[in-house]
Amino acid sequence: LVGMAAARTLSEQYGGETLEIPKAERALRAIRDKAIVEQWPAKSQSQLAREYNLTERQVRKILSGIEQP
Repeated sequence: LVGMAAARTLSEQYGGETLEIPKAERALRAIRDKAIVEQWPAKSQSQLAREYNLTERQVRKILSGIEQP
């Protein structure tokens, strides 16, 4: 996620040190959830669950926060 150029720069600046780089899970989850909302109801909850490797219950929870069409 950081990219090769940024990784090299970090390595040059902090070589030999242990760095913790956050994975941005919250941002990635928000992007995924937005995509799920945009695809529903054109795709069923079951289809979305398979596509995003989630359970149908997780998809329903994501969709529960939006106004139903």
